[in-house]
Amino acid sequence: MMDTKPLADYLRTQLVDVREVGAAADFMAAADGSVSVPAVFVIPQEERVAEDDFDGEFLLRVVIAVVCVVSNYRDSIGEAAQSDLEKLRCAVKDAIDEFIPAGAQAPARFMRGGLMSFDAQTMWWADEFEVLLSQ
Repeated sequence: MMDTKPLADYLRTQLVDVREVGAAADFMAAADGSVSVPAVFVIPQEERVAEDDFDGEFLLRVVIAVVCVVSNYRDSIGEAAQSDLEKLRCAVKDAIDEFIPAGAQAPARFMRGGLMSFDAQTMWWADEFEVLLSQ
């Protein structure tokens, strides 16, 4: 499994306006209601063999989710939250484009994103990225 801590640590240095950057355990605590927004969480999602030459060497396809959480306090219809979310997502994508994980030849690439939750307090969005790791 890909260690997501180096990516979370890197994002922490790049996203200076983000109040909380964490991993899966931090995400679980935040999902229970204690999150300082804006926040970003790096969570492993999936891994599988992408290419195997049957000599012990293979490429592992790893999918990670980056969950972005923004405040929805400023207006009742979420326009401010959408604007804040778009800025945060762009900053995350730009940072990930510059980060090459250990064992990879290239940065993770964006796959898809989707709304996780939206209420009167927060908007939660998850973007998925994939990276190929030599094993």
